[in-house]
Order: sequence, then structure tokens, then C-alpha cells
Amino acid sequence: MSLDKSTASPYVSRYLAIIRKNIQGLRGDMNQQQFADKVGVSRTTIQRIESGKNFEITSLLKIAEALNIFPFDLCLTEEQRRKLKEEVQVYRQTLKDEIIEEIERKHFK
Repeated sequence: MSLDKSTASPYVSRYLAIIRKNIQGLRGDMNQQQFADKVGVSRTTIQRIESGKNFEITSLLKIAEALNIFPFDLCLTEEQRRKLKEEVQVYRQTLKDEIIEEIERKHFK
């Protein structure tokens, strides 16, 4: 399956813009060729993603795998990433509290 902003719905176009921005951010100071070499795709693929042209979804999977991230992460805005991180912190604290309560209940009756 390939994605292309010229034929995409506004909903898909929004995600293509987010993906483009995230790829550019992950690339940082590397040029397109250096980044392509690092993640195992062609420079043309990186150029196509960053310009919103037709590219294969499998390219995103390769990039995510090479960077040890979930493909889903490439579709998140900074705000979404921040909110998700906050939610994870709350879940971690809740789980810690529940574990402590269980240990106290079993061992310190």
C-alpha cells in the first residue's frame, strides 16, 4: 500500500504531514542519504516521504524498526506524544501504589 498526499483525504493528508515532520526531526543534522543508510531505505524514499509524494507504507515500518520505535510513533504530534507520556506516568504510579499495597497487605498485616 502506498501513501500520497495528492490523492489522500484531508484526514490522511494530516497524518502524512505529521510523518514528514517526524522523519525530518529524526533525521536531525544528517542529510537524506546518511539517514537513508542508517534506516535501510533509499535516499529517494526519504525524499518522497519528506515531500509528501507517493511512498510505500513498508518504508515506514523499516524506518521504525531501524530506529527501534513503534511505527505508531511516526504518526504522533509532539502534543500527542507529551499527553501519552503523562498518561504512562500516571499508570506507572498507580501500578506502583497497587504493588506496594499488596505487599503491605501480605507481609505486614
